[in-house]
Amino acid sequence: MAKIFAILFLAILAFTAFAEVEEDEGVLVLTDANFDEEIKNHERILVEFYAPWCGHCKKLAPEYVKAAAALKEKDVGVRVAKVDATEEKEIGGRFEIKGFPTLKWFVNGEPTEYNGGRTADEIVNWIIKKSGPPTSEITADEIESLKADTKLFAVFYGEEGSDEFKAFESAASKDDKFQYRHVFDSDATTPEGVSRPGIAVFRNFDEPIVVFSGDFTASAVSEFVSSSSIPVFIEFSDEYIEPIFQSQAPALFLFHDGSDEQAKIKDVVAKAAGTHKGRIIFAHSGVSDGIQQRLAEFVGTTEADLPRLLTLGFNPSGIEKYVYEGDLTQLTEEDVDKFLTKYENGELSKFLKSDDIPETNDEPVKVIVGKTFNDFVGGDQEVLLEFYAPWCGHCKALEPKYTELAEELKEVDGLVIAKIDATGNEVETVQVQGFPTIKFFPKGSATAIDFEGEREVEGFKKFLEEKSDYYKKYLEQKEDL
Repeated sequence: MAKIFAILFLAILAFTAFAEVEEDEGVLVLTDANFDEEIKNHERILVEFYAPWCGHCKKLAPEYVKAAAALKEKDVGVRVAKVDATEEKEIGGRFEIKGFPTLKWFVNGEPTEYNGGRTADEIVNWIIKKSGPPTSEITADEIESLKADTKLFAVFYGEEGSDEFKAFESAASKDDKFQYRHVFDSDATTPEGVSRPGIAVFRNFDEPIVVFSGDFTASAVSEFVSSSSIPVFIEFSDEYIEPIFQSQAPALFLFHDGSDEQAKIKDVVAKAAGTHKGRIIFAHSGVSDGIQQRLAEFVGTTEADLPRLLTLGFNPSGIEKYVYEGDLTQLTEEDVDKFLTKYENGELSKFLKSDDIPETNDEPVKVIVGKTFNDFVGGDQEVLLEFYAPWCGHCKALEPKYTELAEELKEVDGLVIAKIDATGNEVETVQVQGFPTIKFFPKGSATAIDFEGEREVEGFKKFLEEKSDYYKKYLEQKEDL
């Protein structure tokens, strides 16, 4: 009898410990005290390590709550949890949390990095994919139910064990973003346009059903599902960073302010988008909030530039930008087509970011912007140029030394000590990999010599004594006096 009571007592303790775990809108709240026990209690669990002050964490929070509710509704058998790593320092240190939010996927206590998206739908899809086979059987009724609460999923119609199904299954196993299903029942109705074997992508935007028409290879299926996830005309958001910037396809962006006048331009671009589907990604964006603001800064677009139509081309050397120079208030679909044809034929000039030309430039360290780079470099003067970022600590530490250098050498005719904000200005011939980057441009040359030496006044002087003809001449004249 005593043994039975002991077992019951231990069971009650275990239940009580489990029940006392705090929840915040369906999300388990983990601490240093309960973390290990909760990880042990759940075969699979997704854990977010966050900081209360983190903007990205605040943005994720409502999506994470929605994901928790959706997982419960779908009876997936997986919970999501969160840890305030600024308070629970033992756990944060154990998992070497360096940035926020960091999400980790635990299976039987073993953690791996979460590499899915940040929307509720993406989180749920990722967890479902990680919690079961890459594709599962589905009925017509289940398809209708899935359509109601899933942005996009792919369905294979055909025979089990066929080469076509193997290609579909292989694609599914490599895709953590979207759900894959199959229908083996030969009597089941297929969507219009789908023959067996065939694939249909069901989605809640644009055309609701897209039919696969390529070769049945895993890569072709993957590309089809991925491309089907992109609307014909995207409103830019975090969700589309990866599809756009990891795609090989060029992207046409319309930046606008949302006014009725500029909405008319958006309508024209939207109509043109359909004729270029599959070749060029079409998107639109504002410039003032969140990820749209960061995109605008990245491509050198401000409110003063609106509306702006801009094409991004992606190649191994970087991202190239091309701006439509016509009057957008008079834009037609034909104008959009002509602009893209010129882009594809290499007939457009690249757009380079530039700050405004400074009204005065009489300090010892001259300020160069993108628009004035060629005025300084390649002519009769030599230029020592610092490429800096306003937020860079090393750049801030260098500033007084660089200013002192410029003060001491302001009497050297033909030698310019200058700086350029590389975050707001682009130079086609220079690729900056870190800050500060310092380069020397000899007289009559746009080909730079990398600065090598100590970033001290004497280190710069020693470098210039070797590379600068004007500085050498200056020193010789001083010796003759």
